Amino acid sequence: MMTDDQHETVAILSDPTSYGLTGPVERMETHISMIFLVGDHVYKLKTPVC
Repeated sequence: MMTDDQHETVAILSDPTSYGLTGPVERMETHISMIFLVGDHVYKLKTPVC
């Protein structure tokens, strides 16, 4: 389960304006991470371990 801070981080990373873009940010989830595809870049956020 994510905390409020983690929800805020995901919201920021999902927002194209955070990267100076107008196009969409593609978000994918694996069993351990969230992946954000932004143009030619990929950002990875590890999910919390309980």
